[in-house]
Amino acid sequence: MSAECGEWKSKMRKHLGKPFQKHYDSLMMDIILICIGLKPSLLFDYCFIDPIKVVHLLEDLHKSGMTTLVLDVVVLGQDFFITDINVLLKAMNKNLKLKSFSLIDVTGNLEQPRAVTEEIETTVCRQIGDLLIQLDQKSHLPGIPEEHFYNVDLQEEWNLSTMFGFLLCYPVIYWFDSKYQSNCLSLVPLLLHRAYLKLPLHVNYDLFKTFEEFANKLLKKANPRDLKILYSFSFPEQLNSVVEIHVQNWIKYVQKKSLAVELGVNDPVVFDRTHVVEKEIIL
Repeated sequence: MSAECGEWKSKMRKHLGKPFQKHYDSLMMDIILICIGLKPSLLFDYCFIDPIKVVHLLEDLHKSGMTTLVLDVVVLGQDFFITDINVLLKAMNKNLKLKSFSLIDVTGNLEQPRAVTEEIETTVCRQIGDLLIQLDQKSHLPGIPEEHFYNVDLQEEWNLSTMFGFLLCYPVIYWFDSKYQSNCLSLVPLLLHRAYLKLPLHVNYDLFKTFEEFANKLLKKANPRDLKILYSFSFPEQLNSVVEIHVQNWIKYVQKKSLAVELGVNDPVVFDRTHVVEKEIIL
């Protein structure tokens, strides 16, 4: 291993392998954002990799003093998330209690997307409650072989796209009847919302051996021209009036969280909204 390859990349290479190296910087930034509370969770979609390897990486990073805590891995089917399970559970329980999200029905046999019916909303909220119970029970089982590994027992009636949206704490979440293999979002005008953080996209993580040193130097290097995506979600433009209150409350929440972290830059989170139309959208 070359002398200039520092501990961050050394840990990544040890646990994830050399072929993953093009994703080192992006993953490390996401891990830091979860640690400081600006990102509730990360859907690991870089490539296919055994989630247990990521668990071992997270444990090693903490053991070496590179993160303030051991983050957790939550597995749903073939996908998994990186998160701080205690913070995520608190956020999800609050969101469910307040119903601070809009559910949009995009079932394939519909002519246009629409808000879900009250019956569907009740069913989905119950299913989300079941997911929360599972995660909460598993979080109180210390001493198991993989203490920071949560393999969720999927229920047949769950819609995974809906569960993913909830785990990512989106204010607008898609739902569709799984009997249909497609959705009705094709060529539908959408509003794409993104939240960006004013931080360098390209950080030399090798320079920082501890989380505190990393955070201190990172904040001093913050450049308003460099943006890192925190969130990205969309919804049908025609339903803007239906979801707007939840989107605006979500924006205020993210702004409040970013100010609480004291990043040392004015208005650290930037929001934008663009109009998009896609020929095909896969959920």
